[in-house]
Amino acid sequence: MALEIAVNDLYSAEASAKFLPTEEDLALWFKEIASRLEGDFHVAVTFVTPEYIAELNHQYRGKNYPTNVLSFEFMADEHETEALGFTELGDMIICPPVLEREAVEQEKPLEHHWAHICIHGMLHLLGYDHIEPEEAEEMEGKEKEFLAQLGIPDPYRDEQEHLDELRQSLE
Repeated sequence: MALEIAVNDLYSAEASAKFLPTEEDLALWFKEIASRLEGDFHVAVTFVTPEYIAELNHQYRGKNYPTNVLSFEFMADEHETEALGFTELGDMIICPPVLEREAVEQEKPLEHHWAHICIHGMLHLLGYDHIEPEEAEEMEGKEKEFLAQLGIPDPYRDEQEHLDELRQSLE
């Protein structure tokens, strides 16, 4: 069983991203997810500009703003997958400036937010969604589980709850 990751950078070389994950970073973040898959898999991760992801977000979701990640499942029948010799999961399109802005606004370490959004995108490729409350609960539970295995705190936890826990641990 293996997960192959292809990283494409359409993000402008002149743009200054504070952090762009490597294939090794992505492999680490996806390690636990990959261990639960049977067979060989491939995913493409592409970094893009806010303008480009805004166009895709408008075209595919009807939303007129840049988003952090869009996931596009590969739609193949069984014969196509057999011919490839692996399962193509799809494409994850990620916008570094949006992630950086969100990390600052949410007061989260940038690398933690990257790991969260990449895991979020991968779960979308595996069929998880968060439109309905029950789906959101299941997907968020998976995200929290995988992030915890990386030593990353719950990204959905209320900040005040976090501060209260810190105060209690210092007493």
